[in-house]
Amino acid sequence: MLKVLIVDDDKNVSRCLRQLIKWEELGYEVIGDAYDGETAYKMALEKNPDVIISDIKMPFMDGTELCQKIRSELCNVAIIFLSAYEDFST
Repeated sequence: MLKVLIVDDDKNVSRCLRQLIKWEELGYEVIGDAYDGETAYKMALEKNPDVIISDIKMPFMDGTELCQKIRSELCNVAIIFLSAYEDFST
């Protein structure tokens, strides 16, 4: 099974992602949820996920910074961004 880490500061979004997708049927296992970038970074280094599904706008460390830090440590992880954030000019 491929390991998935869900990262979103909105706990409802994380819960919905867990419930709406039939992870095991697709060959995935959700190994954890993180609600900010710093926690997600620590969890990723500890649990070595295959896929990270991340929000962009989060407290402490945003998704783009998280992606950069993860890429420097775990080069084979796939990162998927999901966001309701409307202003991508920054």
